[in-house]
Amino acid sequence: MLSVSKLSFAYEGGAQVLDDVSFDLKEGEIVSLLGPSGCGKSTILRLIAGLIVPQSGSMKWKDGTTPETGFVFQDAALMPWATVTENIHLPLKLRGQELAEGHLNRLLAYVGLSGLETRFPQALSGGQQMRVSIARALAADATLLLMDEPFGALDEILRFRMNDLMLKLKAEQGWSGLFVTHSIYEAVYLSDRILVMDTGRIAGEVTPGLDRSLEAQDQRSSQAFLDAARQVGALLEAGSMENA
Repeated sequence: MLSVSKLSFAYEGGAQVLDDVSFDLKEGEIVSLLGPSGCGKSTILRLIAGLIVPQSGSMKWKDGTTPETGFVFQDAALMPWATVTENIHLPLKLRGQELAEGHLNRLLAYVGLSGLETRFPQALSGGQQMRVSIARALAADATLLLMDEPFGALDEILRFRMNDLMLKLKAEQGWSGLFVTHSIYEAVYLSDRILVMDTGRIAGEVTPGLDRSLEAQDQRSSQAFLDAARQVGALLEAGSMENA
């Protein structure tokens, strides 16, 4: 789907944020970017979204066509004066398009919000607000989701539930995802591949290879999960020792 080659970026007047970063994102997979604060994870998402422009390097899309892209932030970023339906409708409304009732109902069912269409954000739980944010990202039939620590502010139990929801949606809809997180265990559970970052570069890659036919609890307690978590931890530890 996407090939990133030798990408470099520095904010004006600041230090180098990304230095010669290369990786591929295949169709139908979730790739996590994991690493310490300031290592360039969110900057990669912003570059791919076209919000900023790299100083050097390239980003090439399959067939030369940029896919429909949805963005999910750490904060749900909902309009407090708008209902669930109105918040989900926003990306289409900005294009002068309408949200068909059938499409809305499917989105609400996907994220478990059926019956809450007229509620305002303040009447929703934190998890429900994140579900609205995910539905909004999918409203324009996105085939790529860029997710910047969307579950970082949630408690562990709710975070697990949201991780399960993301895997369910991916299995049903087939989109691809680039997922930024600080959590080793979240990255291992969600990802087809994990890119471990350190000071603007990719220090290594880990492929968890979990058996998705198992129940979620069994996946998280499997040897494959534990081995992948150890590999990621070792890469992070090597980076911290190198920079000490």
